[in-house]
Amino acid sequence: MIDGDLASVRELFGHGMQSPAGDMFVHDGEVLCGVLAEAVHAGVDPGPKVEDESRGFMAFARTNFSDGAFGLAVRRSGMSVDEAVAALSQGQWDPFADVEIPLR
Repeated sequence: MIDGDLASVRELFGHGMQSPAGDMFVHDGEVLCGVLAEAVHAGVDPGPKVEDESRGFMAFARTNFSDGAFGLAVRRSGMSVDEAVAALSQGQWDPFADVEIPLR
């Protein structure tokens, strides 16, 4: 599920987006996915701390990096969808500029 949360942000990077918060989000998600994958491959329970972090990360993703959050950022920008896509593709608009990554 976490990798799915990361996929849409990765796709935006593939279209030219430049976003420090997006970079941190993807990095943190990849680290968490790595921890979970290691536990699965080792056949061990990752423990309540990792479970809490996973749930928190997924909630944070839904609120700040989901398709809905992206749509809200477009509406708040005052740009049309086409203008926002063009600005994003040219690296001129960061839809996640106002997102604060926890513990950073």
